[in-house]
Amino acid sequence: MNAGWPYYVFVTAALAGLGAFFITFGIGWHYLLPAAAFFASLELTQRLTRYLASRRILDIPNARSSHAEPVPRGGGLAAVVVFLAAIALLHATAGLDARLFWALLAGGGLVAAVGLADDIAGLPTPVRFTLTLAAVAACCLWLGTPPLAFGEHVIAPGGALYLLQGLLLLWVLNFFNFMDGIDAIAGIEAVTIALSAAAILWFVSPGHYAVAPLAVLAAAVAGFTAWNWPPAQVFMGDTASGFLGFCLGLFAIRTAMDGAMTVWAWMILFGVFFCDATVTLLRRLWRRQKVYQAHRDHAYQRFARALQRRFDAGRGNARARAHAAVSLGVAAVNVLWLAPLALLAALRPAWGAWCAALALLPLAAVALAAGAGGGEPQRGDGQC
Repeated sequence: MNAGWPYYVFVTAALAGLGAFFITFGIGWHYLLPAAAFFASLELTQRLTRYLASRRILDIPNARSSHAEPVPRGGGLAAVVVFLAAIALLHATAGLDARLFWALLAGGGLVAAVGLADDIAGLPTPVRFTLTLAAVAACCLWLGTPPLAFGEHVIAPGGALYLLQGLLLLWVLNFFNFMDGIDAIAGIEAVTIALSAAAILWFVSPGHYAVAPLAVLAAAVAGFTAWNWPPAQVFMGDTASGFLGFCLGLFAIRTAMDGAMTVWAWMILFGVFFCDATVTLLRRLWRRQKVYQAHRDHAYQRFARALQRRFDAGRGNARARAHAAVSLGVAAVNVLWLAPLALLAALRPAWGAWCAALALLPLAAVALAAGAGGGEPQRGDGQC
């Protein structure tokens, strides 16, 4: 296992904090599921990695890769299976919201199945897009759409908001895929978003039904990420990257529908990936580049290359150290900058749009300053 001490300190502290909190407040047994999900995912990922390697289901490095050796892909299936099994148990025993449960199980299951098929054998783009769009449309109709508030002005649910919600959910699904380009970054992003959202929901609405499944999602992904820590022994693949974005988007819709958390609070939590992916996409469109083509033009990839060049002068695996530094940096931004502003947006819904602007504009500026979407470097410019 590759995860170093900072990762284990983070996971141990998070699980210990959850356990102490739940014991202190006498919360039901089902809140012990996160610890079980972490260890189940840890073990299942190890077994799955061996199986994928034996079947030669590998991510082969190319000119746009951030790794140098073939690595098994699709290992995120372990976290998917553990999470879906855990929420089925929660639904059966602890009253998990039925609409959210079926959206996660059916819609999330379809997205994961599409990603798994693509990881194993490749799917034609039209087939993949059609199935993904069907999952997004069905879940949006099933869950409904919340109103959108700009200060005192509220836009009531309607056809335009349904369309906007569908486009945003599709974008969240895809930018998790786009941003899964260096070791551990997508796992760290999902873990910190899910834990932050769970903490905010508990603070705003103690005992909310989404707290336990969000904690389970974070724990399941953390178990996988121990094996994805730089230098990664396995990649999550499209199996899990799109699934994570999709499921977090469903949590956002449902909790905004019941008023426990606002759309703006969720947008803030998604800030790092949202800003980097959106700035990169818009700049590539402006430069008339093929946006559907794989590239190494995101801000996080540029930061990783810059750090790798710096670390190359020292000892150890420069690429792994660079990936770890960027992923831990994402965690720090999420926990120290975005989570407090998301909490403020949840507590003061009328301030939501202003909090989002305060949270996201600096991140967009950083992405622009890093050159996101500004054209790829030559292959010799830091082999990251």
